[in-house]
Amino acid sequence: MSARKSSGVTWHKVEIPIRSDIFDRVTDLHLDLRDECNRALAKITGIDFSTGRPSYATPAKPGETAPVPAAGSGSRKTAVTPPAPLRPVMNAEDPRSPAQVLAEKQDAAHQKPRAHQAPAPVTSSETAPLVSEVSRSLADTTRKSPAEKRTKENTIKKYVKTRIARADEESPDTIIPKDELYTLFERWCREQNVAKIPERRTFFIALKNQYAFTDRMIGQKSCFVNIHMR
Repeated sequence: MSARKSSGVTWHKVEIPIRSDIFDRVTDLHLDLRDECNRALAKITGIDFSTGRPSYATPAKPGETAPVPAAGSGSRKTAVTPPAPLRPVMNAEDPRSPAQVLAEKQDAAHQKPRAHQAPAPVTSSETAPLVSEVSRSLADTTRKSPAEKRTKENTIKKYVKTRIARADEESPDTIIPKDELYTLFERWCREQNVAKIPERRTFFIALKNQYAFTDRMIGQKSCFVNIHMR
């Protein structure tokens, strides 16, 4: 046992046996074995250990070996100080790094929604040619020549004179549904080799306006009354 003084405090260097499991645990926790032994003995004996501490050797850096006293023979066992844990490093090539994600969120938050752009109004000068063309097309399809009109009027006039008779009183025999009357008219026109059969609407308008036929609803059918077929 040897003794030395440090800052007015005498220190004795001793070798004591330590159980292997305790020694291994102290090593795992990176505790200073000398400091812990002195602190424990000071507590038992009632001495204030904080008043004087020995100047130990500079501790080893992470990854280097530091001498640790071994139990028993006085030989020293080498212990490896584990390196300090590395801080995580972000991959700079990662396109979804937090900095980029944060920048995208900020851009999206400050980006104003694009206003809906209404289509440009169509001017009258652009629509005028189209309207004029449609009007001419409709006029061409609806315009009838005087000769064609007279032909249709003569066809209806001939049919009324030869096929329809008036009746003074209304009876079941003097009621003819319009659909049935026009079917008979079409059949007669084909028998007479009429080139252009008057349309349904033209036929009924002529019967009402030119020949004063009376029509009304009977049941659920539109009919002409007070007439019968010859």
